[in-house]
Amino acid sequence: MAVRLPTISKEELKEKIENAEEIQIVNVLSPDRYNLGLIQGSLRIPLAELEERMDELDPTVEVVTYCAGTQCPASHQAAEKLAAKGYDVKVYSGGIQEWKEANYPLDKNDEDQMGDILEASRFPEADTASGLSGMPDSRRS
Repeated sequence: MAVRLPTISKEELKEKIENAEEIQIVNVLSPDRYNLGLIQGSLRIPLAELEERMDELDPTVEVVTYCAGTQCPASHQAAEKLAAKGYDVKVYSGGIQEWKEANYPLDKNDEDQMGDILEASRFPEADTASGLSGMPDSRRS
């Protein structure tokens, strides 16, 4: 049986962003879905990496997870994992699709960084100027 988690509406989330409330917004989509966009102020932590990257989140600050939209289960799955570890978490189930349809603010740096992120995910061995390759400097020639 699925755990019932608290949810947040797009209006409530937008208000928290506008009021600069302390909140951690996490896009849990996989890198191949980054082209969908990024809600302003979001972190990208794919669901598949959440367990090993949880330490990037402050357990004393509210977390909001989101993914593509209402048909995407990743935001709920991520929230369940975080709640099990004691995080105060809410699910924004409308996802990036609903957010964009409402013309709410997207991360302005997202478009600039997208080319580098996609390039690094396709060619992990490539040495990029952005440093996104993940290779230690000692292996670069």
